[in-house]
Amino acid sequence: MADQTAWAVVAAFVTGAGLDALRGSIASRHAKKARAAERDSLFDDRQADFERNTLLEYEQVIEKLTRLTARVHLAYEKEYRSTGHFARSQLPDELGGDTGREISEECSRLSSRIIDDDIRTLASKLQGMCRAVIHTFQCDEEIGGDVREQNRSEFNQAMSMALEMREAIGAKLRELYLRR
Repeated sequence: MADQTAWAVVAAFVTGAGLDALRGSIASRHAKKARAAERDSLFDDRQADFERNTLLEYEQVIEKLTRLTARVHLAYEKEYRSTGHFARSQLPDELGGDTGREISEECSRLSSRIIDDDIRTLASKLQGMCRAVIHTFQCDEEIGGDVREQNRSEFNQAMSMALEMREAIGAKLRELYLRR
């Protein structure tokens, strides 16, 4: 009888130790999962903050780019009205040269950081359209009315694309805000 009691105590001790080890293992797995979920959540928050800040900054650069595009387009139109044709001419410093290059570089830098593929594609299209408007008349010595109409069409497309871009950025910013 003493042997049975001793074995029962040993069995209870071993079973208890085994259950404690099992509970500890399960608790450890749950803790690992909780830490991984917290780490993933933190990563998602940091990624959303990065995207939000990039989009807000890019939105400001889009304004600079579209204003520059409009001012260049209007300068070409003014020249056409005064001379009757588009002659290759040097743009004023505030419209060409370093200003245009800086805005273009800023657009490229920020658009490469955008995480959302659709918005990044729109950004690339917008930049291309604005470049087409700005550089249309810098290609040939003398350009006739057909190119003027082409430039007007490209300008209108660029401004429509800018509006579409702003709407896409606004939608993405709302999505990022609501995710929190």
